[in-house]
Amino acid sequence: MPLVVLTSTAAVYGNESYSGDTAPISPYGAAKLAAEEYVRMYGRLYGLQYKIVRFFNVYGPRQHKYVMYDTLRKLRDNSSELKLLGDGTEYRDYIYVLDALDQLLAAPVGYEIDIATGIPTRTSEVARQLCALRGCQPSILYDGPWKGNIKYLVCPFKRLVKVPLSEGLYKLVQWFDSQ
Repeated sequence: MPLVVLTSTAAVYGNESYSGDTAPISPYGAAKLAAEEYVRMYGRLYGLQYKIVRFFNVYGPRQHKYVMYDTLRKLRDNSSELKLLGDGTEYRDYIYVLDALDQLLAAPVGYEIDIATGIPTRTSEVARQLCALRGCQPSILYDGPWKGNIKYLVCPFKRLVKVPLSEGLYKLVQWFDSQ
């Protein structure tokens, strides 16, 4: 029987990522949780082999969208002012793409697994590091929280990773600058 890998999201936890309970607070998280239940049901009813992987904040080269790419694009376009969503106090669990791939391949069949580092990092710290790597010091303006914004989204379990955030951000900026 073929193996199905469902790529889900840490957004299924809502603001409860520290407990492991699912309680999405956005339509996106709710839709992913529903997809997970369909996969589990097919596993129970028809013996479907599956892995459900819940990605936290994956980043790295060749990712032409999402927060880090958008931040680099904004810095390229205007190095004196940077507008970001949220308020900068949110915590996220950033994982480099190759570490995420290693965890995905090692994930057991028939379970849900978090693809993460377990290391909390403020979104403002990531913005600061990206600015430093770009050699600029813009005024950073935050739009404030939005409905469905999760304040703390970090895996409660530490994972071994090969690429620490500072090195991963350096690699990301090198790739971005080479385009």
